[in-house]
Amino acid sequence: MHTPQFGIRAQVQHLKAYASTVDLKNKCVDPRFKYVTRGCAEYVEWLGQKENPDGRGWAAGAGYGVKIITILNAMIRLNEIGLLQSTK
Repeated sequence: MHTPQFGIRAQVQHLKAYASTVDLKNKCVDPRFKYVTRGCAEYVEWLGQKENPDGRGWAAGAGYGVKIITILNAMIRLNEIGLLQSTK
């Protein structure tokens, strides 16, 4: 049975496939890794196929990468004002 950590590692590996052509440091656990054109989305904004200069990317929906940046910025603001609690 897979753990949450295993799933997170697979997700991060999948993102790395889009962002970089650098080899993985650990064994590949992402079954979709081999289907990605490596390094095709160097910027988060390029994860959306419509915003990607080559039409490649993770999501077909418009504005996907911008939505991710918006969520990240909101989390940073919540942390700065003390509303986002650490799980440590």
